[in-house]
Amino acid sequence: MSLRAKLIWPILAFITVIFVTSQSYTSYNTYQSAKHELVEQTKVLINDASHSIKDALATKNKPKAQTILADLLKKPNVSRVKLYDKDNNPFAVFALDGFAAPSPTVKERSRLHEVGYALSAHFLYVFEPIIHEGQVIGSIRVTLSRIPLFEVRDALLQDGGLFLVILLAGGVMFYFGVERRVLRPIEEVNRALQDLANGHHLSGRIHHKSKDEVGALVASFNFMVEKQQRLEKQRKHSLEVLERRK
Repeated sequence: MSLRAKLIWPILAFITVIFVTSQSYTSYNTYQSAKHELVEQTKVLINDASHSIKDALATKNKPKAQTILADLLKKPNVSRVKLYDKDNNPFAVFALDGFAAPSPTVKERSRLHEVGYALSAHFLYVFEPIIHEGQVIGSIRVTLSRIPLFEVRDALLQDGGLFLVILLAGGVMFYFGVERRVLRPIEEVNRALQDLANGHHLSGRIHHKSKDEVGALVASFNFMVEKQQRLEKQRKHSLEVLERRK
């Protein structure tokens, strides 16, 4: 494997690890934060509505309950509102025109009662009991569109793409910096040594001013070239003297 390949692979591995680790952590936390914020906002709306709906449940006043649910349905991202009585029987339902969504699965219902919300492929269900004088007199289940969460996901993908471009640009700059300061001088020394081994004439010094290990290598090679050139001149001079004596 060439030096370039040995340099490129670690850079790519480093970029991959940084990108995957950073994006996984950031995406998870951002998505979870957006989800919990949406859930909490919806629970606040439900609690605000529940203060007005307690009387409707207590008096079985379905028109009043429907009016309150209709106001709740006007809130952003709300697609359907379902009111249950204390026996968990549907009391009133309001949904957007043309709205059709499957009911939560058994697993989603279980999670709704455990943590107060559940996610499906396209919807977010939020469940909140209605409590009056310490007793549960009903509950409200709100079905929300997951569009806000999809928007967060799309924004994360865009940010991730930009972050990847920045990482790649940084990796390319780092590679070319190392290539110019390390690989290129080593290649020049290698070519010169191959020329020397093949009996070719050494053309001259290699110019490299860095005061590091590569600079020391180039300086040693230049010293060897100068010494070789001096020996070559001495040899030619000796041959010329011998020719004159003949």
